Amino acid sequence: EKIGAVRIADDVVPVIADEEDAQLYYIGDVDSGEWSITDPKGHKEWSTAVNKDNNNEYKPLVKIFKWWRRYNCPEDKKYPKGITLEKIVADNLGDFSLSTEDFLIATMQNIVSNYKESYVNENANPIVDDPSEKIDENDLLEGYSVEDFADLIREAPSETLKRQLLCFKEAYIYYETYIRKFNRIDFEDM
Repeated sequence: EKIGAVRIADDVVPVIADEEDAQLYYIGDVDSGEWSITDPKGHKEWSTAVNKDNNNEYKPLVKIFKWWRRYNCPEDKKYPKGITLEKIVADNLGDFSLSTEDFLIATMQNIVSNYKESYVNENANPIVDDPSEKIDENDLLEGYSVEDFADLIREAPSETLKRQLLCFKEAYIYYETYIRKFNRIDFEDM
């Protein structure tokens, strides 16, 4: 079930702790009724390492992709999100030493070139391996239709997408600057 507020949305899913490893959980899939294993702590550690290896440019880039997905995924489609989208981005990163715009565009181009001919044109989904060191053989794209993934890849190179992502980047920078200034205010002195 989705819980929403003003431009904030969270997915609420059933979770069961693994009996043998308290770091692992099983999450329920509403559509299939099946349970999948997940490792939130392992995912966070992996994401932090990828971010560090890319001069702290990975996480902001992922936020841009997640924002675009949230506002542009048609209601009748299921584009990758969460750790699945993070892993797709990480597997296709451009050169982080470029400007944010060029890093973003290079990553989008890598995603398209790595998936379009080999998978989309062949009517198949790639296997996106779970980055957790504790989980083997977990395809993060399992449960996503070939059609939905293909639509995402076809949408990626569009000029509209590039403009939207770059506009979000500007808004994100403004927001981060504003929050940092706001957090420095000592309200107790007021």
